[in-house]
Amino acid sequence: MRCDACGATNPADARWCNQCLASLVEGTERSAGDAPTEPSGVNDRGIEQPAVGVVAERFRRRDGRVEWACPSCGEYSGIDDTVCVVCATPLVALFDEPEQAEQEVPASTALWLTALLPGAGHIARGQYGSGIARALLFALWAGGGVVMIGGPGPARTFVAAPLLLGALVLWLTGLVDVVGLAGGNRQLMDGRALLWLVVAVTGFTLLGAFGAAGTMGALT
Repeated sequence: MRCDACGATNPADARWCNQCLASLVEGTERSAGDAPTEPSGVNDRGIEQPAVGVVAERFRRRDGRVEWACPSCGEYSGIDDTVCVVCATPLVALFDEPEQAEQEVPASTALWLTALLPGAGHIARGQYGSGIARALLFALWAGGGVVMIGGPGPARTFVAAPLLLGALVLWLTGLVDVVGLAGGNRQLMDGRALLWLVVAVTGFTLLGAFGAAGTMGALT
């Protein structure tokens, strides 16, 4: 539909021009019969609200003046007004988008994700730093331990054991911690504990590697 006033193109069912707010249909003035006869209640500012099912037009033209309806009380103010003349609500709130509630991953889903990969549940719950660290360390230790199991005889015990044990600790504490996130409980494997675990696994792995090398040297 083309506006006769400014020539702008509008949707076929538009009542007002999107460009100049000129009326696109006849009889857009609100008559007395259009107003609700019974208010539905009083809002927190003590202003009566329209009856249920009656929705005020956002804009109207009256006596050559364009007015817009207050999003709070429904009273009309001039298009140049920045606040409602009745309740002082900022009229720019007309264009505010409704806030969407944040969708939080259920604790049960986070628990299953953690069981598959430690850290995945933390990432799903928004704990990105802790989750990524857990996931990387678990993949490194578990993968390294599995590889070392297939190595020479002494490496199975001396090197693979610390890596697999560290991966197991991450998996078990991850299950406990991801459940604790839902209740706001303190994490068992917080940043400090995770650092000490890395130091312990690294230290025992190096000692195991030296021990395996010494054992193999003695055998040869």
